[in-house]
Parts: sequence; structure tokens; C-alpha cells
Amino acid sequence: MNPLSISVVIPVYNAGLPLQEAIDSALSQVGVNVEVIVVDDGSSCSVTQSILDSYGDRIRYFRQKNAGPAAARNLGVQQASHEWIAFL
Repeated sequence: MNPLSISVVIPVYNAGLPLQEAIDSALSQVGVNVEVIVVDDGSSCSVTQSILDSYGDRIRYFRQKNAGPAAARNLGVQQASHEWIAFL
């Protein structure tokens, strides 16, 4: 039986350390294939960018001009490639 495949969409705006906790939580799931998609909604802090850079190719990262959390979620859904979508 193939494991469940889930795309986890994380919209972010100047999130800092809570972002790292959210990504770590998604990546630590057992028994499922997890694709983590982070959409940066125009963050202005350097902490967000440095956290995202530290994950390398373990996450998919997109940046857009600030358009609000709904627009960030929509972009994440458009980029998702797995059967199920979860939002953090």
C-alpha cells in the first residue's frame, strides 16, 4: 500500500521562528509523503528568508508581493502536486 501523499501549504509574512517550528513539524510526519510549500507574502524581515534558505531543497518556496493570506494560500494550492492539501 502506498503512503498518503500530502502537500502542506504554509503562508507566511514576517513569521520568524514560528515558521521554523511549522516546517519542522510538517517534515517530521511519519507514514506519509509530505511536500512542504511555503509562500512568502512579501515579508520584510531577513529572519524569514534565512530560515527558508536553511531548508534547501527539502521545501518548495515561492515569494509574492504582499496580497494577504488568502492569496498566499491560493498560490500554494496552485503549486501543490500531491493528492491532499493541508494548511498550516
